[in-house]
Amino acid sequence: MDIPIHVGKGKHSKKGFAFTIDVLLALFITFFAFIISFNFLTSFTPASLQFVHLRTLSLDALSVMEKQSYLSDAAQGPDVPVPSTSLRDFLLQTPPQVCMQVQLLNSTLNEVYSVEKSGCTLGGEDFQVAWRSFIVRHNATSYDFYLARLTSWYSQPT
Repeated sequence: MDIPIHVGKGKHSKKGFAFTIDVLLALFITFFAFIISFNFLTSFTPASLQFVHLRTLSLDALSVMEKQSYLSDAAQGPDVPVPSTSLRDFLLQTPPQVCMQVQLLNSTLNEVYSVEKSGCTLGGEDFQVAWRSFIVRHNATSYDFYLARLTSWYSQPT
């Protein structure tokens, strides 16, 4: 059985040319749609990243303070010298452009202790507040519930 082969210009070659133009047009449209959507999805402002960084840093700092017992030591009050210096020293080890203030509240929401990173003043409206609860065990039967409030902000350039 012989299969006929058409050589030359016929119907088939014109359909192939039209099909090629359709594919090129579709690829062109798809490429520009991809570029526009990629540009839209990757656009960001530095301020939004700073807010996320500050939030993450605040939550991480509270976790470290609790795990290292800085919060439970400071809950004893400012009269105990070790807690006041250990929590203050921790705040001084944070990045220099970040200011922080830690407040400890007891179960009745009264402030027990407060410390602020030295050289910082609370200014502007761009600050982040993070909370963490913790329990201090005094003896086998005595426990106290506390809240730590960490306010953080970026220091203002002078």
